[in-house]
Amino acid sequence: MGKNSIEKQNYANNPKVLFTKSGYTRPDLNKLAIFDYNKTCPKDKTAIFIDKIHNKAVVDAEEKFSEKAAANFKKALILNKAKEHNEAIERSTLRINGKIENFSQGPVYDCWVLTGARALASPTNGAEIIKNSISQNKNGRVTVKLPGYNESYTFKSKQIIKAEDRLSSGDDDARVIEMAVEQHRLKLVKSGYNILEENKNDLIDPDSPLDIGNAGEIFTALTGRNYDLLSEVEPIESSTTDWADHFSSKKNNEKYLSLIQKNPDKYATSISFLKERGPMLYAHAYSIKSVDNYSVNIVNPLNTSKEVKILKPDFLDNCSEMIMLDTSKKNK
Repeated sequence: MGKNSIEKQNYANNPKVLFTKSGYTRPDLNKLAIFDYNKTCPKDKTAIFIDKIHNKAVVDAEEKFSEKAAANFKKALILNKAKEHNEAIERSTLRINGKIENFSQGPVYDCWVLTGARALASPTNGAEIIKNSISQNKNGRVTVKLPGYNESYTFKSKQIIKAEDRLSSGDDDARVIEMAVEQHRLKLVKSGYNILEENKNDLIDPDSPLDIGNAGEIFTALTGRNYDLLSEVEPIESSTTDWADHFSSKKNNEKYLSLIQKNPDKYATSISFLKERGPMLYAHAYSIKSVDNYSVNIVNPLNTSKEVKILKPDFLDNCSEMIMLDTSKKNK
């Protein structure tokens, strides 16, 4: 048995230390000396424990792996901080306070949704209903409850901000109501439900689910109660219109305006007009803000920052449909 074999046996059976000048590499056994563990290692030599001797390639690979792992961890940390930063920006950009403030309708034909929300926000009880319907958690996610349908929908801040490209701009609370109603209608589409029961030809368009509707649907969605379609006036030019019914409806509308004037903090009201006349657009929904002895102040969802004053005679002559909800009644 050779010298090296004897030395290898000694290494395995005794707690000895090898030292060499060659540094942290696998040493040449012929150039190694053996000394007791308790003796001092010469200062100009490097002590290497046998169980710590590795192939340099293995050591380099381990070091490279550790460096890569550290770099990946650092990268993940940076990305996570960036994500948290972006979410913080989104939360700060998003303004949810449970109030319907000024907004402008977008390219989607959902004036009825926005008008319903705007009308309901006018009376005190209605404003409280909206406030209780919208909530935001610490992560910035917003939940809208639709008690009338026993449903709720939650949206991320990023979704709400992005939706401004196609839905309303301005007030974020109004937009999340649009988004919730849109999801509700898409759910109806999947179930095959026809939203307009009186006209089986008018189905919800899955590509544009917010088309066709009236503010009463929003009253029902947010309160759980049915709205009152108080009057629906047909144009007197129509050959199928009875003049007596037409003027009777106008008289009823005048009565309803009187109710709103006497109880401004009680009713949420939406109206539409027979024909385009001045600021009154055809096939468009408005909310009534206030009524006085001579005029009716309405709010156009295209721009709620400006109220439109219509003289009572002009209003009554052109009013097509009036939908009213008594907000003083308790929800179901």
